[in-house]
Amino acid sequence: MVITYGFWFLYVYVLQNDLFYFHPWIDIPFHIGGGIIIALLMVLIVLFRHSDLEILTLRHFWFQALWGTMMIGVVWEYYEYWFKLNGSAVNVTIDTLSDLLNDFIGATIGLAVGYGLVKLFERKHTQVKK
Repeated sequence: MVITYGFWFLYVYVLQNDLFYFHPWIDIPFHIGGGIIIALLMVLIVLFRHSDLEILTLRHFWFQALWGTMMIGVVWEYYEYWFKLNGSAVNVTIDTLSDLLNDFIGATIGLAVGYGLVKLFERKHTQVKK
């Protein structure tokens, strides 16, 4: 939670100082970091929806969490596209597609970390039961 708040305050600082305008590359780590944070949140949502981890397959887990993460990324890109339309349509389209790719990279990293943590917890929980 602390990392999420820190990420948010850093984002607000970058917006207030127009750093996205002066340094366009800053957008890349923010989309990757946002993808990681949203993916970890989606991992929690999937876990709350499925109380029995044994029936949750890897493919099902990744599909649900990645789908949810990318849907939030698409909604965010619609926001950027409609309310912050700067530059030509070609530049906006390229920026949107690269942002979605960065969201996907962050989501994949976040899901890998989240799934690893779930398996670690599951292993420790199984050892305690025995």
